[in-house]
Amino acid sequence: MPYILEETLKYGDVTSDLKSFLVYAEVSEALRPPRVFENAFTIDRSLIGRIGTSIRVPTATSLSASSATEATIDNTGFTKSDKTIDDVAVDIGNVVYCAGYLSRILREDLPDINWVRLQIRNQAEAVLEKQDSDLRDALIAGAGTTAAAATFGTLDFDDIVDGVATMESSHVYPEPNAQFLLFCHPNNAKDIVKDTRFYDTSRYALGNIPFPAGEVGGLTASCRVFKTSNMVENLALIVAPPTHSKAPFCIKAIKRPLTLKTQATEQQERDVFITTMRYGTGIIRSAGVYLITGC
Repeated sequence: MPYILEETLKYGDVTSDLKSFLVYAEVSEALRPPRVFENAFTIDRSLIGRIGTSIRVPTATSLSASSATEATIDNTGFTKSDKTIDDVAVDIGNVVYCAGYLSRILREDLPDINWVRLQIRNQAEAVLEKQDSDLRDALIAGAGTTAAAATFGTLDFDDIVDGVATMESSHVYPEPNAQFLLFCHPNNAKDIVKDTRFYDTSRYALGNIPFPAGEVGGLTASCRVFKTSNMVENLALIVAPPTHSKAPFCIKAIKRPLTLKTQATEQQERDVFITTMRYGTGIIRSAGVYLITGC
């Protein structure tokens, strides 16, 4: 006798546990802010593989010249000037790390995804993001001058011009082919772009200069503009470039470069991944860091 089909089993009727899926091989990770603050630091690697956890950077005052008559020189001679020598310590901080483990069963069941690459890349980015925050905090804490924005809640062209003028009045000048660096939050960077004077100054920027990630591009008020959501909102920093020939303004000393270690845990069938780094920061000449608040 004939069979009568009263119901068709469709794919949509199958329980999700029994369905087969095609998993995309590249995992869509959460976005991270641009890392820009290292642009303000001179990198020192002298402590790597050496004894000690601190470097001392010598500093000295400037001498002044005088004039004297022949009679004065004959009577009392030349007046001697004292040069004061001091130093600034750059100390290595705590170990910065990010750690995690991967189950071997996970890698067997979903082999299309490169779980190891995903894990170690994410851990490295986490450590570097922590470093970027530490460099930002060092600049904010070590600013030689702090000034409030002219208009609360707005970073305008005049605030930047005043900051540059203050630094130059303290004899802080970039060398040829270098510019001051301006770090700000995107919500503050938009204030600059909306200021019509931004366009008048940015047209003088050299179009063939490669801009690091996070940079607005061009110049405004003699500054190269870096924007990042990792900057504290309503604060802005103007920093002298790290390429000065006299001596660095800001130093990042590295004791341990970005390092990855792995360890197999056979009892739990998993592999442990540990990413670490050790570094320290120092503001050698605070006149090279200007902080704008309330912007």
